[in-house]
Amino acid sequence: MRFVVVLLVGIAAASAAAAQTGNPARVTFLPIPNTLPMMLFAPDPLAGTLLRPLSGPSGEAAFAEIAPDPGVMPIAVTAVPAPADQPATTAAVDPSPDVQSAPDPIPEASDAVEAPPPPEPPPVVETPPPKKPKTTTVTVIVENVESSSGNVNVAICDKDLSREGCPYVHEVRAQQGFVQTEFKDIPPGRYAIVGYHDVNGNNTFDKMLGIPREPYALSGHAAEEMVPSFADAALPIKTGENAVIIRLKRLGG
Repeated sequence: MRFVVVLLVGIAAASAAAAQTGNPARVTFLPIPNTLPMMLFAPDPLAGTLLRPLSGPSGEAAFAEIAPDPGVMPIAVTAVPAPADQPATTAAVDPSPDVQSAPDPIPEASDAVEAPPPPEPPPVVETPPPKKPKTTTVTVIVENVESSSGNVNVAICDKDLSREGCPYVHEVRAQQGFVQTEFKDIPPGRYAIVGYHDVNGNNTFDKMLGIPREPYALSGHAAEEMVPSFADAALPIKTGENAVIIRLKRLGG
């Protein structure tokens, strides 16, 4: 290999000299020696590099001195020593920088979240049946009935003692002794109760010159008055059960 390099250098020098003088250069080829010098390059592919320099027979590195190119500015590289009190550290080199590590898997929930129970339906409130309004009942007992002939008429008056002022009227078959009748759904208030014995059954309270000809009865102390009035006969009627007793009498005894 060294021989080939020397030969090429000689040919290049002769060509340059001929170009300058204008005369063709004579190239004298030396005879090839019988023995070749020891090869400078080992068969190792890394030989001749910074990782493994070439070495000669004596063990010293054999480098060809190459003149620097005047047009290239040399760069000086200065090694900075590490501080004495701080040990030198070696950066860890990632053997596979292009390989990205896979993200950590999301841990699964250990306890499953249970759905809230459905809301309980509101309690059913039983509505009691509406209470029936308490009615007012008036039971009228008519005493001192002379005979069983005719009828006994009983009325409840709310304005005066006239026929028009007594809206509630019952007619009961006469019976010697007493009769009884019941009025229902009478609004509470003050009322006067009157009655008479229709002996002849003509449904009229017979009078002569304004004097009663048939037995009659009044509530309260109105029967004692010569000219009874509504105020004299009025009684309080309350809600619920009421009982009133009136007594028949004739005028003059």
